[in-house]
Amino acid sequence: MGYQIVKLFLYGLAISGLILGVAIRFFTNFKQEIFFGWSIPALAGLLTIYFVLRAANVDYKLVTNVLIKGFIIKMIYYALIIFGLFKVYAFEPLPFIGSFAGFFLALHALEAVIINNISK
Repeated sequence: MGYQIVKLFLYGLAISGLILGVAIRFFTNFKQEIFFGWSIPALAGLLTIYFVLRAANVDYKLVTNVLIKGFIIKMIYYALIIFGLFKVYAFEPLPFIGSFAGFFLALHALEAVIINNISK
């Protein structure tokens, strides 16, 4: 079961990577903003799936605890990374926000589907 779930997430990540490539192709002036908007939620999603699967292999009761702790850690991670990006890099915020919001929603929806499959 773990292999199928990882495979599903990797397919979703690959599709989002294709969308990233298309977006960068059309909006060449905002490559950096679009890439950071994709990579931040992609890394968070990858780590979430890893730790959720690890907890599910030990005991299904641990999954809820991992999700709660993961949510708190992700919110801190997003705040620190986004704050750091706006302080360090000089780039347009609107393309970043659009990219981040779109990939954030898509990848977290994929996480929800995967977590639902684990709970069955």
